[in-house]
Formats: sequence, structure tokens, C-alpha cells
Amino acid sequence: MIEAAAILSAVVRHVADLIIILVLLIFNAVVGFWQEYKVANAVEALKKQVPLKARVRRDGRWMEIDAALLVPGDIVRVRPGDIIPADLKLAEGDYLSVDQSALTGESLPVDKKPGDLAYSGSIAKQGEMAALVVNTGDATYFGRTARMVASAKPVSHFQKAVLQIGDYLIYLSLGLVAVLVLAMLSRGTALLTLVQFALILVVAAIPVAMPAVLPLPWPSAQWLLPG
Repeated sequence: MIEAAAILSAVVRHVADLIIILVLLIFNAVVGFWQEYKVANAVEALKKQVPLKARVRRDGRWMEIDAALLVPGDIVRVRPGDIIPADLKLAEGDYLSVDQSALTGESLPVDKKPGDLAYSGSIAKQGEMAALVVNTGDATYFGRTARMVASAKPVSHFQKAVLQIGDYLIYLSLGLVAVLVLAMLSRGTALLTLVQFALILVVAAIPVAMPAVLPLPWPSAQWLLPG
């Protein structure tokens, strides 16, 4: 609707209105980009602060490497407090108690024995075992779950409320424009004048700055609001 208002402004040659609408659209885009940029930087900073390591047996000796360098077939050792770096098939050791609540929702740690699978992203609580890497990266249980969540594109309650408000305002403005068109046509109003009034109504009904205001914290967004 905002873009439609910009087109109408260009049609009726209201340069001032066109410039204002375009500035607000660009402002919305810049704020959205900045929000995404800050989130991406925060995630990268967290990754750098907490690098995931793994103890792996290579060339006949145990060494510590980045978990991202693991490949299926590697032999790793898991100790208490370790974040399991890949999907593992447990091989040697008495037992391993694993907290996998973030993946399966189980409230208590699960005891594992040789032959069981331990999933990437779960946390070793007790015990120590050697294990065979069977899946890494996107092929892990955690990776498949993340892909499913990403493909589902869940919408929060807040987002639903905002979308409903936006839809309501669009439908309301379209209805008012229809009434305005019918009333002014019955009076024989010129087409250019009719388009101008429709433009005024559309711009007034749609909160152009809403996409920019909503993602911002209250102290930053307060100056954008009326009053």
C-alpha cells in the first residue's frame, strides 16, 4: 500500500509527497538491515567466544581440534561437561549420562551405554566414553531439526498481531477509498482530483513507519511516535 501511494504521488506529480514516502521506505529498509546486521554480529561474537572443541584420535594420538573439522569415522572421547560435537555412536567406556533436553525435551539426563547414539548439541553430565562420529554438520539430528524449524517459518504471537493490524488498516483504507470514489463519481468530480483524494486517504491510513518502529527498543523508538 505504501508503494502504491508512492506510485499515485508520481502519477499526480506530487513531488513532495513522493519524496516523503520514498524517504520513509528507505528509512524502514535501513532500520531492518541494521537490526539484522546487529543480530548477525552478536551470533558471530558468541561463536568466537565459545569455540566448540573435540578430542579426537588421529595418527595414533589424541589431540584437540575444532569440532567443525570432524568427519564421519573419527574416534572422539567425551568427558563430563563436554558439548557433544557430532552425532556419535558410543563404543568404549562404562556409561555416559547425557543431557539432551534441548533436543528431545527430556527433563532428566539419559544414561547411554556402548552401541547407543549420542546426539550433537547435547551435554555430557557424567561418565566418559570413546565414540565413533557418524554424522556431522547439517546431517546431525540437531542439524535436521534446525532445517525443519527454518522451513516451517514459525510466526510469533506478536508478529501475528502486527500482521492482523496491518491487514485491518489496509482493508479499512481500501473500503474508504471505494466509498470516496463512488461518492465523488456521483458528483462528477474530475479523475485527477479523485486520485489526489484517494492518495491522501491511503497515506493517512497506513502507518508508514510501523515496520521501523516495532523492532526498535522503547527508548530508541519513542521519538518516532506521536505526542
